[in-house]
Amino acid sequence: MRLFLAMDVEMKEDMTEFVQILENIPGLKITERKNMHLTIKFIGEADKEKTNNIDNIMKNYVKNMILNDTYTVPERIPLKSAGIFYRKNKPSIIWVGTDDEIIKNIIFDINSKLESICNGSEFNNNKSNNENNNRNKIKPHVTVARIKSIKAPIKKIKQTVKSWNNSNFGYVISNKIILYKSTLFESGPIYEKLSVYKFKMN
Repeated sequence: MRLFLAMDVEMKEDMTEFVQILENIPGLKITERKNMHLTIKFIGEADKEKTNNIDNIMKNYVKNMILNDTYTVPERIPLKSAGIFYRKNKPSIIWVGTDDEIIKNIIFDINSKLESICNGSEFNNNKSNNENNNRNKIKPHVTVARIKSIKAPIKKIKQTVKSWNNSNFGYVISNKIILYKSTLFESGPIYEKLSVYKFKMN
């Protein structure tokens, strides 16, 4: 089965309006609203043993965070920024996100802890890199749309995204992480919750 760890999001009016504008731009594949989430770690294919190992690591991580009071995790964190990720110098993904340091630390921690069973960590695979530099690579985000066509009006897309930066898109529900199973269909993916890991709220 195909797995990922994520935080759910609560969308506000600005997000709805932003998505509606993007829906009218050709060449974009919009993420269904019900499937929007902030990815903590994409795991990929996992059998039962690997899934159990991930579940145990996550339970211990959250337990230790609570016992040691590592981070004070708020219930919700605002989504304010918007931008574009590039792949091979070409615009690829339109996102909304946050620069919240707590979320960055959680993403970094979990990638590091799952490194041995998930084919490495994209943030920690170069041991000579400074840890702070690795953390700074992290951009907590929600994928809103993917640019799927070479005919997509890139200039218009860039202008639209720039004009919506620093908006009230909604919130990350940051007091819990969810282990999702993703099943792919022609109509799109279906997500199923397998486990929920709750943090202590401030």
